[in-house]
Amino acid sequence: GWGAGGTVWGEFADRLAARVRLHVIDLPGYGDSDGAVSEPYTLHALCTQLIAQLPPRTTVCGWSLGGQLALQWAVAAPQQVERLVLIATTPCFVERADWPHGMRRPVFDAFERDFERDRVKTLARFADLQAHGDARSKAVRMWLRRAAQQQLPDPAALTAGLHMLRDTDLRGTLDAVRQPTLVIHGGCDALVPSGAACWLGGALPAARVRMMDACAHAPFLSQPQMAATLIADFVNE
Repeated sequence: GWGAGGTVWGEFADRLAARVRLHVIDLPGYGDSDGAVSEPYTLHALCTQLIAQLPPRTTVCGWSLGGQLALQWAVAAPQQVERLVLIATTPCFVERADWPHGMRRPVFDAFERDFERDRVKTLARFADLQAHGDARSKAVRMWLRRAAQQQLPDPAALTAGLHMLRDTDLRGTLDAVRQPTLVIHGGCDALVPSGAACWLGGALPAARVRMMDACAHAPFLSQPQMAATLIADFVNE
């Protein structure tokens, strides 16, 4: 997700690793990545790097912005991406005239301005927004803040990520996504409305939607055992 490296998966990844082989990825500018943050820093450019570095057949699991990357990857390399898991994912993050399931543009623009003024404070606020409405909001918020503070991402990667969230609209490409897809979404997600998950469930021909009640934007942190079971069962069908 935007603002979080691979460490955000934490104990959830440990649960999942008991049943599947994992590759936890740090994108350029995040965590322990040694990739340079260079132009263009786009979904397409990131996919090109991942396609070359990951196994020839794999299930791709992405959260939020990572879910958009997963969708782009599935379109770019259908022979590589066997299955998709999309957590708190939307094809279009910002509201448009024909897309009511996104963040209002003035709200996004204000967030972007806040980030330019104070990156650290805005990242902490973003953790709060992701946990808002969750039944375990305090624990989720603390984990997200800790994960972000462990290794602050490169400012260039964060800025480019915001531009991707602002500009990306994948709705016109999703008819090419034929892979079996599991859409996991928090029923209380304050950042990505549940309508986006329902839309994905209808637009992707081989998708199923699992709404996790009492969860917000990070259901894999709020209810890790349930999320891990859903994913492992799906991968091992």
